This record gives sequence, C-alpha cells and structure tokens, in this order.
Amino acid sequence: MSVRYNRLHYLLLLVFTDSLTGALPAVNSMELGVMFKTEDGGITWSEIDYGSSGTIVSISFDDNLNGIIGLNDKTIRFTS
Repeated sequence: MSVRYNRLHYLLLLVFTDSLTGALPAVNSMELGVMFKTEDGGITWSEIDYGSSGTIVSISFDDNLNGIIGLNDKTIRFTS
C-alpha cells in the first residue's frame, strides 16, 4: 500500500474499525506526524487533523467514534 499526498510519507500503522473505516498514521518528509482516514475500505484517503504534529506511536479504536492515540512526545489524545 502506498499513499501519495504531495510529499513522501512513511507509513507507521494501519487500523480498521470495520470493513470500510480505517486510520493510517504516518510521518511526512519533514518528520512531522500526519494521519489519514478512509471511509470506503481504503480506496481513498483524506488527511485529518489530530491536534498535534507529534508522531503517533500507538493507536487504538473501540469503534468508528471512540479512539486513543499515543504520541512520541508522551502525550495522549482521545477522539471527541
């Protein structure tokens, strides 16, 4: 799998909560964290804001609305 979004990205993890909805954290060429989301099983991906430029080191979702991410700066973010 490869995601092109105007810059080179290093893919870190891939998490799907169902057959259509998934999240893909990555690091861009400037070494800033970015996150992509799909709602069509991975056919298309959109960048989403998770409130930080830190790199995601851990990610978990209970369902499509409730999740948690851990960042390399030792902060934790929850979905709202």
